Amino acid sequence: MPIHKEQMLFKNWSKFRKQDSSFAILTTSDYALLEDFLENDPVTQGESALLLRRLVRHKMTRTRTVFPQDIDGHVATSDSFVTFSIEGQSNCQRRLIRNTSHSAADQTLEIFSLLGITLLGMRSGQSAALLKADGNFTYVTLHAVKQPRRLPLSRPGSPQGQASKDNFRHPSSPSSTKLGGKVLNFLRPRQINAPAGSGGSPGPSAA
Repeated sequence: MPIHKEQMLFKNWSKFRKQDSSFAILTTSDYALLEDFLENDPVTQGESALLLRRLVRHKMTRTRTVFPQDIDGHVATSDSFVTFSIEGQSNCQRRLIRNTSHSAADQTLEIFSLLGITLLGMRSGQSAALLKADGNFTYVTLHAVKQPRRLPLSRPGSPQGQASKDNFRHPSSPSSTKLGGKVLNFLRPRQINAPAGSGGSPGPSAA
């Protein structure tokens, strides 16, 4: 990257950091996504890639994490449907997902984009500075969030919990179960009877 472009990006980034006062709420799983991106995603060249990695780090320093089941339904998370507008233009609705390679571009928004990272963790009604590829910034407003339908956790007595319970049989009954890929058989112990008339004593001795 030419030195003058790098200097301009650094200058614009400094302005963005001063302007951005947003605070995010991330689920522990979404926070782990960001960590995985920084640790394992191939480092690509270019201005946008550099800004994206800086933005991810910036997001992680200005966030509070909660468990997924405790997240406010009005907070944008991975897989949620978000309705937003940029600089007061018409509203757009997208689904925030990890990878958009197999999805329609007009229905989804990749989390690891400048817009996706900005929206992640925002609350409906909140506005935030949106970093652009040239280092300048504008503003984005999150209007609504719709969380995906999640399967409830199974509890004792529920159909899911009862099904799990039925999968286990007491080892005293004739049965077999798998453990570590091996099949173990559980059989009742055989009862050995003493010979009739022996009274339980050893067999008769030779005359």
